[in-house]
Amino acid sequence: MTITLARMSFGGIAFPTTEVAVNGAQRNHVHEYPHSPGGQPEKLGRKLYVIRASAWFHELTGPASVNYPDLWPGGLKRLRELMETGETQDLVVPTIGTIRAFATSWTQKFVAANALDGEKVDIEFCEDDEGASLGGNELEIAVVTVENAMSELDAQLALLEFRGFPRKPGIFEQIGDAVGSVVALKDQAQAQAQLLGDKIERVKDLCQQVESVVSFAGSSATVGVDTAVRNLWNAANEIGESLVTPASKTLVYVTPQMMAVGAISSAIYGTTERVQDLLRMNAFEDSFKIPSGTQVLYPAK
Repeated sequence: MTITLARMSFGGIAFPTTEVAVNGAQRNHVHEYPHSPGGQPEKLGRKLYVIRASAWFHELTGPASVNYPDLWPGGLKRLRELMETGETQDLVVPTIGTIRAFATSWTQKFVAANALDGEKVDIEFCEDDEGASLGGNELEIAVVTVENAMSELDAQLALLEFRGFPRKPGIFEQIGDAVGSVVALKDQAQAQAQLLGDKIERVKDLCQQVESVVSFAGSSATVGVDTAVRNLWNAANEIGESLVTPASKTLVYVTPQMMAVGAISSAIYGTTERVQDLLRMNAFEDSFKIPSGTQVLYPAK
């Protein structure tokens, strides 16, 4: 039989495919605030690609057997043995090129009524690009965490201005400049660790001054700003503690009213399934009646 299908390979083992699907997505979390329409999306980076392929493994003759030598049953046996190891290998996808991936599932289907000399195989692969997607430099990732925390603070300040509060005081402009100087060192942070450490301390110091400098800090209307400032301080502090380890993903949520832990989980993650994470990180006196203004530690997704 003549094979004119798309060529795919995993770990150097080539096979013809009838269908290939490449699924990609972005992680995100929408922060929603009481009495405010819409929400503030937080972009958390690209998910790993998932590739699904439907392949033909048949006993071939003629020119096709040159392109796919010993495709069935020997080639399928070698591919299955490789997938069973869980190893990350080069996956050549006809539509996007070569990526690093491992096999997560596969199904062999033999239908005697259709063909006695082969099988249809459905395979799912997951990308495993060992650092290329999110960056292998952990320090760079940590600096991006600070940058994202500053973006959240800017969004909260803009929301306050929309509600009629005065324009942001000078200290917030100073915080923005300080974070900007940290971000500017992102690509050369390892070479200038001491300079980066000094700038991180400046960000932390300004965050600590907010409560004493800003007249509206601590009011019920500015819970979002208070939370954003604390998250920025935490992100900066993690870099300051170690410039060679990734920033901690522990953030702070300040309860705007008395809430149960399930409601807090829903407010942060959009689901109650993360209640156990909150209980492990916080010592609530009563998990069903957590007072307004409580600082709740939570792991980012």
